[in-house]
Amino acid sequence: MYDISGRVLVKNNITKAVLRERLIETLQSLGAEVRLSDEDGAVEFKPAPRHRGKHPLKNISFGRITLAMKDTTSLYIAEVNFQLSLTQMRLSLAVITLGLWGYSLLRGYDLVIPLAFTILAWFFAYLLTLLTIQARFRLFIETTTLAS
Repeated sequence: MYDISGRVLVKNNITKAVLRERLIETLQSLGAEVRLSDEDGAVEFKPAPRHRGKHPLKNISFGRITLAMKDTTSLYIAEVNFQLSLTQMRLSLAVITLGLWGYSLLRGYDLVIPLAFTILAWFFAYLLTLLTIQARFRLFIETTTLAS
């Protein structure tokens, strides 16, 4: 269900309620639908479609952010855990793959050529996109936790 998961260590002292409110405000200002999970109080969000440029929520279908403390007696958050789903990206890669196969079959190429392009496209495009989205979202979380 989730393609990317990660965690960001919180460097300053901030309580769970304050950080949760800050995350909700920041996500809503970026045009995302935000709600709190009934189970564990996690922040769940779904970005508005069609973001261009270097938007921190670009290519993310939906996500979940949980806040973890060092121990049960601590008042401050130690780390932020996130999980992101990239359904839109997987659909785009599938459409590109179908187009590549259709073009190759219409042109009469051997099956090895579209197979090689498909494997390379999925490997490099998927890997590069995963790393880019994870780095961009990690930076987004870090700037949100450091904002005062």
